[in-house]
Amino acid sequence: MTITTNRFDGWCPKNRAGQFPGPLIEARSGDQVEVNVYNGVEQMGHPELSIHWHGLTMKDANEMDGVAGLTQCAIQSKKKFTYRFRIPDDQAGTFWYHAHSGLQRADGLYGGIVVHKPANRGEEADSVLHHYEKEQLLLIGDWYHQSSNEVLDWFVDPDHYGLEPAPDSLLLNGKGSYNCSMAVKARPIKCHIVEPPRLRLMDSNRVRLRVVNTGISAGFSIKLSNGSIKPIAVDGGNWLHENTPRARTIGLVHPGERVDVIMDRTVSRSRHAASTTTSVLTIELDRENMPLVNFALTRIQSFPVEWISSETSPRSAHRGVEQPVKDVFNLADALGQSQSPDSRLSRGPFQRAVLYSTMKIRAAKHNQPVGSINHTSWMNPAPDALPLLSLAREKWAEAIPQPIKVHNFDVPWFKVSGPGTWAELTLNNFDDKGHPFHLHGYEFYVVAREQAGDTYRGYNPFDDSSTSQARQLNVKNPLRKDTVHIPPMGYVVLRFPLDNHGLWLLHCHVLWHQAVGMGIVIQVGDISEDVRQRSGYSCSFE
Repeated sequence: MTITTNRFDGWCPKNRAGQFPGPLIEARSGDQVEVNVYNGVEQMGHPELSIHWHGLTMKDANEMDGVAGLTQCAIQSKKKFTYRFRIPDDQAGTFWYHAHSGLQRADGLYGGIVVHKPANRGEEADSVLHHYEKEQLLLIGDWYHQSSNEVLDWFVDPDHYGLEPAPDSLLLNGKGSYNCSMAVKARPIKCHIVEPPRLRLMDSNRVRLRVVNTGISAGFSIKLSNGSIKPIAVDGGNWLHENTPRARTIGLVHPGERVDVIMDRTVSRSRHAASTTTSVLTIELDRENMPLVNFALTRIQSFPVEWISSETSPRSAHRGVEQPVKDVFNLADALGQSQSPDSRLSRGPFQRAVLYSTMKIRAAKHNQPVGSINHTSWMNPAPDALPLLSLAREKWAEAIPQPIKVHNFDVPWFKVSGPGTWAELTLNNFDDKGHPFHLHGYEFYVVAREQAGDTYRGYNPFDDSSTSQARQLNVKNPLRKDTVHIPPMGYVVLRFPLDNHGLWLLHCHVLWHQAVGMGIVIQVGDISEDVRQRSGYSCSFE
């Protein structure tokens, strides 16, 4: 992986990622994956590197999860490291990989992962179940013209009161269109006008789009003219309820989240109509993390859809009764597939934990913004620090610099693990903005997601007064995800089996929030000596 000079939306940056986005990784469930990473990053002030495989649970491979300082040593400049892991048999769908060291994700170090079901599994292919002929990956996200370190410096400047910096642009598969005439006059730039990129799709009535929000700060919605969009899966291959409606607009997709949709042109044309019907895909960035206006940002952008005819591409008509097309479908209202009333999801047993997240201006931090969970902040360890996974628990306090001398360093610990025991994790958000949280190592069921009022005191399953007014938990058809948006002054309740031992990071996927501490480590079960040794080996580079 390298940093080079490129022009992605018309603006000529100093340096950005070499191949951008990174190469697509395609595999099948159960495959053994080996990825050789050479760190050619020298610029941007953060030469160390690690890669996280977002959404893949890394079962029995905690040391390959790619979190610098937690599961591995960061890969030093001009050094190589090989990631080796097996994709679980039960995982298939849309995933992605990205840098998980410093802020390099904002500089373009990311790419897509598509995991297909094995052809010999005895199940119908996804294309048969959902009546589509072609598929395409869309990596969509906000984009900053300055380097990530420069943007973070702006964010933590006390004069900016913890207000998130607005992005400069929007990219689709690494391409975009920037209005050069609106650039800030006080900061002259070299810029060229470019046309919005076209989305080139094989000529087909129904196409599966695998959509990933690779952005740093903003969620987005997507809209299709002359057609409809039907969400079918979220965060990998977690299928939605069969009654999920079609709509012209769907959203929001928050940073780190994925949604697979069927884009259907049959709504707008008859079977005998000409195949030249034009469509436009419109992407709108959400304003929640844009308290300040960037007048150079085109927040709503439209991308022409170009249908590429193919004589070998069959043209199928979907059979069956479809629901009417809605104008807008809110993905927060989506439901998952039906669950058995006698499942562990409903009856447990559960180990419960309650977390409280905040984003505050701290006088002790020179009036800079600080993210915290349960009054602690996860900060990136020093580049030469041994990963916590390689150390005995009593050594953790010595491994990470502390503002004051501490005798122990504790994290939430689910001590009893195994497929029969489940966790119930409540995350409360005491911020006036929502936060998309990603849990490494697990997929979870979202059995509750609520936004409270002005008198919000949090949801605590151990306190009857805080649960008496809460909505009943949904164990009938909850979403299964690995990244969930917690509403402003709201909460989520997550349930998942404790079947993956290790140290797993839980953090906000808004990179600026993560960079100032909004994260926490969760331990599941005991860490074996073999895992500790394998984690320590990550500090030996070629």
